[in-house]
Amino acid sequence: MEFPSSLKTIKTSNEFRFKEKGSEFIGFAAPCNSEEIAQSILEQKRKEFYDATHNCYAYSISPGIIKYSDDGEPSGTAGIRILNAIQHFELSDLIVVVTRYYGGTKLGVGPLGKAYYNSAYGVLDSSKFIVMGNYSIMKIKYDFEHSKTIH
Repeated sequence: MEFPSSLKTIKTSNEFRFKEKGSEFIGFAAPCNSEEIAQSILEQKRKEFYDATHNCYAYSISPGIIKYSDDGEPSGTAGIRILNAIQHFELSDLIVVVTRYYGGTKLGVGPLGKAYYNSAYGVLDSSKFIVMGNYSIMKIKYDFEHSKTIH
């Protein structure tokens, strides 16, 4: 897979909250440039909101790594909707986690999907974006004795 010449991401982590028919949705976005970092952020959110009904997420990492999860919500109502918001803003190298605390009223599949999209859209819309251009990712292996010559 080829790396793009530039990418747009968010500058810092951000949070956005709203309620829909008693359910509370907490959108959280954070920059990340590896699956390991994305999984670490997801685990932090699961620990922080251990009593939540769902912690759904999507992440996009250049070049072409995309993952999402409905975390027990009806298929297609959460993870893909979060990813749709990421794609709307043409972003990469970030994770968005939307936490839901069920409020006692079932929203229905359509409104539920819209609530997850709106939460992801809200956190991204209130984030600051940066464009990183002309970059390269390299992994260099060398013997420790050459450490002073590698900058």
